[in-house]
Amino acid sequence: MRRHLMDEQTLNRLNADRLQSRQVDELIGLARGLIADGSINHAEVEFLEKWLVTNLSVSQQPLIATLYNRVGTILADGVADLEECDDLFAALSAFTAGDATLGEAAKSTSLPLCQPAPPIIFDGKTFCFTGTFSFGQRKHCEEAV
Repeated sequence: MRRHLMDEQTLNRLNADRLQSRQVDELIGLARGLIADGSINHAEVEFLEKWLVTNLSVSQQPLIATLYNRVGTILADGVADLEECDDLFAALSAFTAGDATLGEAAKSTSLPLCQPAPPIIFDGKTFCFTGTFSFGQRKHCEEAV
């Protein structure tokens, strides 16, 4: 009997859906752990970056890529300042559906508000940017539009 050896890249491609689902589940757990104490510090941002780098190479999960870019922006100057940590905390809180009350069922981690994505018409329109963005900081969103 002849055995076929597959490289890691081929295995990842064949198991892409399962891997991406597992990655999102793991990221939700990781995010819940990071925000459990009510804040995020520089060491936690670096830890998240290491996890994202490792998992970005396994699949092309858009959520991981977006968060990786955001964390990269935070750490670009070598310092995760308080405002950046607070923004990341808010994003991870929203992603994990926030804090749960003891005895309460876990909340949904996503809302079906943009499934499918609504059309966006840019010409002749005015946009107001508020809140926390998965794309990056407010100035990056404004520049993109």
